[in-house]
Amino acid sequence: MAADFIAGCVAGAAGLLVSQPFDTVKVRLQAQTSGHIRYTGALHCFKSIVRQETVFGLYKGLASPLIGNCLINTILFGFHGNLLKQFNNPGYAEVFLCGSAAGVVQSIVACPMELAKIRMQMEGVGKSPAELKHGAARYSGSIDALVKIYKQENIKGCYRGMASTVIRDSAFGIYFVCYEFLCEQLTKLRADNSRSMLVSITAGGLTGIVSWAVVFPVDVIKTRLQMDGMNGTQQYRGLVDAFRQSIRHDGWAVLTRGLGTTALRSFPCNAVIFPVVEVLLRLMSR
Repeated sequence: MAADFIAGCVAGAAGLLVSQPFDTVKVRLQAQTSGHIRYTGALHCFKSIVRQETVFGLYKGLASPLIGNCLINTILFGFHGNLLKQFNNPGYAEVFLCGSAAGVVQSIVACPMELAKIRMQMEGVGKSPAELKHGAARYSGSIDALVKIYKQENIKGCYRGMASTVIRDSAFGIYFVCYEFLCEQLTKLRADNSRSMLVSITAGGLTGIVSWAVVFPVDVIKTRLQMDGMNGTQQYRGLVDAFRQSIRHDGWAVLTRGLGTTALRSFPCNAVIFPVVEVLLRLMSR
């Protein structure tokens, strides 16, 4: 029972270290509005961050998601694996239901952790570390950000964007079904019909891209809701209002802003996560 939780925890940490720079670029692109375009694209954003904030700017807010990713993947893979064991010969329907249920549960942790991460990633945009040391920084780190948000806005503030997080994370059913489907199809291409490490890596990476493409519009709105009010003025009244205003001011294209960066991030991240989980589960089952 504990094996699924342990494997998820380790895999979450490994996947984050690979994906954090891509995630910072994604958040910066999602957050900018038509009235204030700082970056012309993912590559320009990446270069600007490194030039202005050094390479460490790409890892802003790492503490919160590192802790959060371990917890999130512990919950996600732990609940999914143990729920799936309640079925005899589970099919795609059972995999989907277990994945969706696990996704909803882990959103309780994901929402505040991602809120802190996003606030840190948007902290001191365009400023060098030296400038931030001289009073420009609002938060000293992700944990500090979460503590200050709690003090200023109570627990409700820490769960800003919760509805959009639940909607997005309930799609983890698609995530697990896609992985199983791709593994089956890729295994058939092998002469011995075996599930090799290469199959897991390829299926995991492709699963990351497909699942993010499905939920990305909701993630854009979640990002905007969670950074709303950073400068003192709240722009959105809720999920629906954020969606309407985003479409009205920035057009439908805003719902795919940063998707390319996310696809680049999600392939290596999930190509690491699934094989790590499977290897650890095999080792712990001996």
